[in-house]
Amino acid sequence: MHMKLRITILIIVTLLLGFVIGMLTSAWLRHNRMRPVRTFASEQYFRQHFFKIVEPAEKQKHKLDSIIEFYADDFNKMSRQYRENFESLMDKQWEDIKPVLNKEQIDKLEEFERNRRKAMKEFRSKRRMEEDRDRFDRDRSRSYHRDSSRDNRDRRYYEPDQSSRSKNR
Repeated sequence: MHMKLRITILIIVTLLLGFVIGMLTSAWLRHNRMRPVRTFASEQYFRQHFFKIVEPAEKQKHKLDSIIEFYADDFNKMSRQYRENFESLMDKQWEDIKPVLNKEQIDKLEEFERNRRKAMKEFRSKRRMEEDRDRFDRDRSRSYHRDSSRDNRDRRYYEPDQSSRSKNR
């Protein structure tokens, strides 16, 4: 009897350990697959990834920061428009799907959708707070460098010429 209990406990522990290892592996794989997408999801991720690849000198960092910041609002607007279009399309799709489902399935779908929207809202809010904090830190650092530098020519904010700017829009 005592031996059967040990074997049963060993089997249960092995199954639980396999389950935990599987979950961790799955999360790790998803994280690695999403890394390239996250790189362009925000100004912060783009800057970190870009600087890691390019390894700019300190003098270059300030110029590159200005360029990245200059285009950040446009990318944020595009991202916001994409999300709005995506949500609108999802709503249209749900309206076409609902007549096919029964009451119980609709309830499950609506619960899923509420949780998804809540999670996305929390994620965006957290990301915005992090980006605001990073922007504040950069601005504070930039004003320090501008004040302490004798030659401010390399610290100018980026202003592209109008011909290249109009081509990109």
